[in-house]
Amino acid sequence: MLLSRFSTPERPGQDSIALRRLAEGLVLLATLVVFSGTVDFGFVYDDHVQIVLNPFLRTWHFVGRYFTRDVWSQSGRGQGSSYYRPLFLLWLRLNYWLFHLKPTGWHVTAVLLHVGVTWLVYRLAARLLRDAWKAAWVAALFGLNPIHLEAVAWVSGVTDPLTAIFLLSAFLAYLQFRQGLAGKWRWAVGSWLLFALGLLTKETAVTFPLIVAAYDGLLGSSSPATEQPRRLEPTQSPLARSRAKTWWTRWRSAFFAAAPYLLLSLAYLLLRVWIFGSITGPTRPRPWRLTLFTLPTVLWSYLRLLIWPSPLSIYYDMPWIHHPSFRQFWLPLLGLALVAIALAWWSWRRPVVGWAGLWILVFLAPVLDLALLPSDNLVQDRYLYLPSLGFSMLLVELLASLFPRRSNPARLSRVASGVATLILMAYATTTLAQSTYWANDTLLYYHAVQVAPDSPNAKTALGTAMMADKHYRKAINLFRAAIAEAPDFSYPWDDLAYLYYQTGDYRQAVACAEQFLRLSPDMPDGYYLLGISEYQLGHARRAAEVLGYAASLKPHAYGFHYALGLALLKEGHRRRALLEFEAEPRQSTQWAAAQKQIALLTRTSSGSLRPAP
Repeated sequence: MLLSRFSTPERPGQDSIALRRLAEGLVLLATLVVFSGTVDFGFVYDDHVQIVLNPFLRTWHFVGRYFTRDVWSQSGRGQGSSYYRPLFLLWLRLNYWLFHLKPTGWHVTAVLLHVGVTWLVYRLAARLLRDAWKAAWVAALFGLNPIHLEAVAWVSGVTDPLTAIFLLSAFLAYLQFRQGLAGKWRWAVGSWLLFALGLLTKETAVTFPLIVAAYDGLLGSSSPATEQPRRLEPTQSPLARSRAKTWWTRWRSAFFAAAPYLLLSLAYLLLRVWIFGSITGPTRPRPWRLTLFTLPTVLWSYLRLLIWPSPLSIYYDMPWIHHPSFRQFWLPLLGLALVAIALAWWSWRRPVVGWAGLWILVFLAPVLDLALLPSDNLVQDRYLYLPSLGFSMLLVELLASLFPRRSNPARLSRVASGVATLILMAYATTTLAQSTYWANDTLLYYHAVQVAPDSPNAKTALGTAMMADKHYRKAINLFRAAIAEAPDFSYPWDDLAYLYYQTGDYRQAVACAEQFLRLSPDMPDGYYLLGISEYQLGHARRAAEVLGYAASLKPHAYGFHYALGLALLKEGHRRRALLEFEAEPRQSTQWAAAQKQIALLTRTSSGSLRPAP
């Protein structure tokens, strides 16, 4: 395997290999132990639709469609998404094949994946910092960071660790290629293939070529054939670093180093155009000024979560900023500017700091296009999974600078090691404490409401959990509270309509579904819910009209054609009803009922069973 030969440049006379391996092993063991509590958790959040109700995970027969559809096509309802992640779906299929719907196995593989990423972080940090002990601190800070709970404790959040496995491996293989040893082109090809796999796992991988270019431009001052392991002294001037190459030569070399990855990114974007019809896929355009005014607050929130990841939540109070006030725009913008100036000054003296800072920004950049994100969910913990590697490196470098070791300034002193140990203890304690909220939906959403009391999304989510537990009055109160806080927020109306439909109050279901559609007129689910509610009220003609429109918006949706067939059958349109029953997707849970109707219509000349949808 490619990974088995990754080496860590070390200087002669360093501590024994056995001690370094012990430190590495302790970091991985600590990461495993701290996150092992999540293996007893169930499926939460989007896991129910993405895994439990996903018919395309049941057999290998559907693997081909993973590469031609968006990641949410399996739901069969609603508008398509812009997420193209075939290898993520393949990972889910593999887990289903191994564990079926027993969540313990799924959580075990997620934890092991995170431990694997932590090991790769150690290998990369050792290469860049030229010190195995510093690398161990970086890996420990990364592995135990509470910010990773969303990506590890939530099964469907595994996209980020899975992407990290491919991208870190690709970068390590690239570093092997740069050494210019025998067989270097095998490492180059391996790096390109690993990057391609990362692209097929999550969209954020598309910015990886910038990481390669930044390495060559900032750190790769020697040619591949003559690159020797060396530790860059913090006092070394930029002029001394660039004697071998001028600024122009280094960055031109950086461009050529990144060129193969750029070509792969271009091919990936063309693939997205072929599948979605555009690079971004379905989006809801928003005024650019709205994104501009909101971006500083979003960035400052991510910086705050990196510095101290507590309290964490699946939702945060993060409203859109419509006017650039001092507190919500100018103050965070000033803070970000000061951080950027400090990093620029520091990276002038220590280029690896600049590279770590760019690592954070490059992998955070794709989610800073706020127009592509849900309007009520602008900040997510999992988006910091890869950026936190750069932050861990910066933190270790900061400790080394603040508390230098006289005999070896590049190594952590006892004081710096003590501070790092305290941070690790705080990380581990916080991770253990906050992981409990991921045990089930009720705990997860209740905690979200505590952290983000002004978030209508948090209240709506908790309402759905209450509805699943049949606490209908509590659910209604939560939905109404979300509506009162955000009258234009449509989803509480959809959930209310479904609740009333479940409890048999079809008139209220119709009223809520109509309000949902006034706010979101392009949502097929709303028309489906309105149609089946009208059907239950005996309004077959109205139901047929609404369900026909829903099916025209989403021809392959599950249940739509079956419900339309029942409405047409009640109206006496037997031939049209038969066509709708036959059009019901074979993977739908309603297909068995549709088959019964087909059999009845083909065997009898009059009358039919007409069960409710």
